Amino acid sequence: MSSTLPPSQVARLVAVVAGLLVLQMAVVSRVELFGVSGNVLVVVPIVVGFLAGPERGAAAGFLAGLGVDLLVSTPLGLTALVWSLAGYGCGLATTALVRPGRATLLVLAALGAAGATAGFALVGAIFGQEQLIEWRLVRICLVTAIVAVAVALPLLPVLRWATADHLDPVHRRR
Repeated sequence: MSSTLPPSQVARLVAVVAGLLVLQMAVVSRVELFGVSGNVLVVVPIVVGFLAGPERGAAAGFLAGLGVDLLVSTPLGLTALVWSLAGYGCGLATTALVRPGRATLLVLAALGAAGATAGFALVGAIFGQEQLIEWRLVRICLVTAIVAVAVALPLLPVLRWATADHLDPVHRRR
């Protein structure tokens, strides 16, 4: 499997990310758990890494992160950088397993989302965003992990469709 995304897969992934951005901004950001809103988009690179490997997970993380970066006031590219690393890391962890299953995905979703959230704050602090490091970060990581576990399985078939190579005869549906 090639590590680059063909244009058809990029288009499908852009459509999924755009839809999730609208869902995040319109619904998820208004719902709070323990005084913090969750993030559904951080799951995109984690699930793509799980399904398609580290390189494609990194590409999905960059795409989803760039979409978020265009809407928030943190430095442009910060989310894209951290989520690329999260997608790559989750994809790399999946390749080390013989038969990764749904339980693996849920563990990766929780750890990957919490790690990406903490990593965002740490990298942001390096780039002059010290206000991102606060005690509330632990609560934010916890809520992000809970939301990631809740949406990982429903997003699995959507992201499988978005990253599937429909021209590959092995993956074609009979």
